[in-house]
Amino acid sequence: MENSWGISFKADQETANTLLKFRDELNIFYVEEDCQNQKTWFYSSEGDVRFLEDESKCIILADHKTIYPV
Repeated sequence: MENSWGISFKADQETANTLLKFRDELNIFYVEEDCQNQKTWFYSSEGDVRFLEDESKCIILADHKTIYPV
């Protein structure tokens, strides 16, 4: 999908269950180490969160991205 971002990370089943429970309320903020004067906000308007149990990995497919100065 154009203008989408996949955010993935290792997670156990309990953490994944919690993320899936609150999938419509997740907001991800990212601050780059070498760019401390801005942060990036990602979120999925559709709550598109997946857990790949065999890989112990969560994937959030974000369809919105906003960069803010801090």
